[in-house]
Amino acid sequence: EADTIDATEIHPPGRFFVTGLSGVGECTITLTGGGVEKTVEVVNVAGTIVILEPPVQINFGQAVQFGAGIFTLDDPPVPMDPFQNSDAVWTSDAPNNASVDADGVVTGVSAGAANIQACWYNDLAEGYEICDEVAVLVVVAPPTVIDIVPDAAAAFTEVTVLGSGFVSAHQLYIDGVFPDNDNSVVITTVTDTEFKFIWPALDDDGVHEVFVGVPPDAISNGEPFVQTEGISAEPNEPANNLQATTPIGIDAGGSYIGGFGGGDDFDWIEVTVGVDGSYAPEVDWNSGQDLDLYFYDSTLTEICHSWYEQPENECGTLELTAGTYWVELNDYSGGVFNSTYRFDLYDMNE
Repeated sequence: EADTIDATEIHPPGRFFVTGLSGVGECTITLTGGGVEKTVEVVNVAGTIVILEPPVQINFGQAVQFGAGIFTLDDPPVPMDPFQNSDAVWTSDAPNNASVDADGVVTGVSAGAANIQACWYNDLAEGYEICDEVAVLVVVAPPTVIDIVPDAAAAFTEVTVLGSGFVSAHQLYIDGVFPDNDNSVVITTVTDTEFKFIWPALDDDGVHEVFVGVPPDAISNGEPFVQTEGISAEPNEPANNLQATTPIGIDAGGSYIGGFGGGDDFDWIEVTVGVDGSYAPEVDWNSGQDLDLYFYDSTLTEICHSWYEQPENECGTLELTAGTYWVELNDYSGGVFNSTYRFDLYDMNE
């Protein structure tokens, strides 16, 4: 509604006050007197933006929703129009420690400090921007390792570390070193109390240690683990790198944990499909290597070829009839690599 006042009641004459209320917007002020009219446009903007009750610290791997609001400069401040987190522009000056998304969700990436800033720009008043900033410390609680299951196994075995305080795949270390291309691990599950991964093919048999570490510097809580077979003991790799006569086989809908080792860069897997339908092949690994998947029928006629260094899966979902199929996995990275992978053929008919 329009406000109207009698200018003759203003003391001293010709002076009046405009009060910005708790709504962002614009209005027109018109002064009329002696047949003369004067009009001015007025924009009501927020006086300040406030990050609401932010935590002083968050845990490594934790995601915390931050909130913000806009207020008048009154004492005490008055909340203005309803404000969504996405109305602000959120930034972190140290995203490697704490990242923040467009909705104000802050995630602890690694131990350290970061300043989280929320800014609001009012497009009704050109160039008008207000910001608030808070400091956040990312802390890492030392995890506890209780047991390893199994405590001895061949390469490519799924291993479960039992304990508490597990929050990220980045906490896993083998022999005190974070796994890389020379010591590959496929992480399958991380919960607060279980850390599951596929044991890599290491260069030698014997005792190794599995650590759950505290990044970025400290390594803690190691448990011994015995590798009973080396990387040369893969039963599904024929010596001539041709079709295996005694390959590892899986039924459709199943999975196989395997790897490359020594000077070999081929793996063959025999797949048995019992029912006509839709199936999706997929390879999962943490090595960063250039893996190619070839899917063949029983006569070794290629059905699809998927370049798994690319984000897309070229094979997608396949329509297969009951019978025998062959999967060939090739490592085109060059050199000698110890790479662990998991192959799954998903049954899409359920």
